Amino acid sequence: MCRDTAWESPKGEKMKPIVQEALSQLKKTRGKRKFPFYEVVIDIQNGLEPAQRLAFAQEFLALAERIKDIHAQANAHNALGGAYYQLRKPDESAYHFQQALAFFETLSIPSQIAKLYRNIGIVFWEVGDYNQALTYYQKSLSIVEDTDDTKGIARTYNNLGSLYGILNRNEEALNYFEKALDLAKKEQMQTQIAYLYNNIGEIHLNNGDPKRALEYMNLSIEASKTNPDKANVDFALLNIGKAYRLLHQNEAAKESIRSCQNLVQRGQDFGLQASCALELARIEISQGQYRLAVDHLEAALVLAEKSQVKSLLLEIYKELTETLPIVEDYRKAVDYFRKYVNEKENYFSEKTAKTLAEMETRARIQKMTQEAEFLKQKNEALKTAFRKMEQIARTDELTGLPNRREIMRKLKEQVHLYERKQIPFTVAIADLDFFKNLNDTYGHLEGDKVLKKLGKVVSSTLRGEDFIGRWGGEEFLLIFPATALAEATIVAERIRAKVEKTSFSKRKRIYHVTLTIGLAQMAPERTIDDLVSEADQWLYQGKAEGRNRVRSLMPS
Repeated sequence: MCRDTAWESPKGEKMKPIVQEALSQLKKTRGKRKFPFYEVVIDIQNGLEPAQRLAFAQEFLALAERIKDIHAQANAHNALGGAYYQLRKPDESAYHFQQALAFFETLSIPSQIAKLYRNIGIVFWEVGDYNQALTYYQKSLSIVEDTDDTKGIARTYNNLGSLYGILNRNEEALNYFEKALDLAKKEQMQTQIAYLYNNIGEIHLNNGDPKRALEYMNLSIEASKTNPDKANVDFALLNIGKAYRLLHQNEAAKESIRSCQNLVQRGQDFGLQASCALELARIEISQGQYRLAVDHLEAALVLAEKSQVKSLLLEIYKELTETLPIVEDYRKAVDYFRKYVNEKENYFSEKTAKTLAEMETRARIQKMTQEAEFLKQKNEALKTAFRKMEQIARTDELTGLPNRREIMRKLKEQVHLYERKQIPFTVAIADLDFFKNLNDTYGHLEGDKVLKKLGKVVSSTLRGEDFIGRWGGEEFLLIFPATALAEATIVAERIRAKVEKTSFSKRKRIYHVTLTIGLAQMAPERTIDDLVSEADQWLYQGKAEGRNRVRSLMPS
């Protein structure tokens, strides 16, 4: 069955020139500029052999580590995980996927985190730990569902369907495949649509319903016509041949298998070639053409030996042992029976050794997973502490408003926007009138309470996009984004009036305070200092005129 991985990308002969161009550019560029070319070389599957992709991924990682680019390191580790997976090295694959996951969690990129969970699940699948595979697929599903990543949901459903198919839980597999297919159609995911039709067809084939299987396999072929990735077509053709044979439509079965052979004979997939020859033999057996069947079986045997797929070899030996006596070739039948017995013994002893090796691998991967989880928790604690420190560094301790440092950062943002898009903005400085008298009359603690309450009153009067911070002492600086002076002056007057009406009390004694506000609008060739200085001048103009007023270039 066809699974989705996060390290796969464009395939096919058309991609080779792109890889060659990227290789050429790698020789010409230096430092960080190499990153996009490394990613092209590593990503396109048919451009390089897995060992070559591994070498380039290692180069990519070394450069990313030297430059200390976290995002590039994450991509390089993901590429290494994929390369090691293709080289059938699950330990190394899991390690690099875990490293990539840790980096993407630090960067807080949900889509990449979900993909890495899916990839780690596939590694656990490969070593036969289906429970862990299921756990990671479900983690991936939780993220893609939370972020409404429809494509990610479709891919994860496909993986869950494939997992349940391997476990012979066909109803659950079918349910996931059908849900994945609906989403893949909605998102026009042509490769996944072709794969999913094939996967659904396989489930129907396993359920003994070749008619339904045939419908879906044909849909898979049709979907592949509009898709540059032809990798799915050969599997679909082989399955179509099996379905026709079960329906006793032998000529149609042969035609489909031969089409599959024509596709795969140019490549190195000896296992698939052997499966095609074995299927042709079974068709001939069903028609009583035993000598032709033996020819196909012996051809299949040569290919299966090249593929080193032991289970396939056993199937072919068994068919030869049963077919050769019918054509009265008893000597060969005995030879193949002996090979079948020996191979079966070797197969099961190898299978036992493989199971033990897989168990050891699972234990190592599980240990790495636990270590990665510990590091993740440690990272989360550090990230929380870092966010808290950042918040403290940006916040005025008394009022809880942004401090002068944060105000300057915000002002620079607005200036940058103004310089790029000429979007006007206005600043205002608001100063609490007679603050020294208030402190002398009621004490400094009361003065602090007034500043806190004043910050809340002004904040509640501002519009959603406006900004306020404590500039220093009893002064507040306000920023009105995308707002011309006239409109900002109206908002400032509203703030002044609201403060004037607000009551304060000390030992049941009610009193009021007032604000004087000066405004200035950004203009060409002005700096932040120029802008703040003009707002300050208008503030002092208001003070000189008697306080409790708003002053700017606008008429009073």
